[in-house]
Amino acid sequence: VRTGSAKFFEFTRKELKIKTLLISASPRKEKSSSFLLAREVAAGLAEEGIACEALHLDDYKFLFCKSCEVCHKRILACPLKDDATAILKKILDTDGILFASPNYINQ
Repeated sequence: VRTGSAKFFEFTRKELKIKTLLISASPRKEKSSSFLLAREVAAGLAEEGIACEALHLDDYKFLFCKSCEVCHKRILACPLKDDATAILKKILDTDGILFASPNYINQ
């Protein structure tokens, strides 16, 4: 029973073209330790046929929320003209998310 399930899963995964999104929060981008670790995870996913797109939050512009509550009435309807909506659309279009966030210890 297990063998059949594994084969079915492998077939389904390739057919579905699973997509993941790697979101890096470090301003050091590709040089950060957290991104290097997450990139290794993404490489493992690629070996399994799972696509992974990486984005660095430092490359995007974010504005502070004004508490207008427009987003409570309509999804993704923020009146602020920043890059948050574009990132949210990418998140909604993906099957999995990897977060790479720096941890500053004793600094």
